Amino acid sequence: MRKALLPIAAVLVLTLPASSSAATIAVKITATGFSPKTVTINQADAVKWTNADKVNHQLVANNGAFASPIMKPSATYSFTFNAAGTFRYHDALHPTLTGTITVKGPPPSVALAISAPIVVYGDQTTITGTVSSAKPNEAVTILAQPFGSSAQQVATLVTGTGGAFTYTTTPTLLTIYSATWKTATSQPATVFTPVHVWRSSSLRPTNGSRPG
Repeated sequence: MRKALLPIAAVLVLTLPASSSAATIAVKITATGFSPKTVTINQADAVKWTNADKVNHQLVANNGAFASPIMKPSATYSFTFNAAGTFRYHDALHPTLTGTITVKGPPPSVALAISAPIVVYGDQTTITGTVSSAKPNEAVTILAQPFGSSAQQVATLVTGTGGAFTYTTTPTLLTIYSATWKTATSQPATVFTPVHVWRSSSLRPTNGSRPG
């Protein structure tokens, strides 16, 4: 049985579809300019220029990000843009010909983690996280949803070095936390205070009620 399964597994691996979603955008170089002159792409996409003219051309980014060799008629040149930003370029052999590539970065995201997902009732836990821009002075909102209640804003933080933020809180019996930044919302994180780890009998609820 083992000998029969091995080739099947190998076939399954080889037939998995490619996960890459990067695109390649075509731009023609003509006697009158680049077509299209302005292109907007996503980060990790590539641009492929084709010299559709009868003379040589050479592409050079204004900021030095890329430069093609001299391209004879019908020659091509490709460049993959791995950083977001605006890249203006020109033809080194025909400087009046210019173009612009705008590269969009990934959508904003925010990560969140809890230092202790299970705590003694009355103890604190620390929420930490980062925003995908990795920049300081970004506003992050912390939301808390205690058991049986709706989510409410409990803090507005400002990121520090590397886009990091920290928030210390005292959760109730069961509280779900999340963070929002720009249009992004983190995955929720739950802090649980089980009954068997209550610190003392003085914290136990009376008449069957639970601590708030």
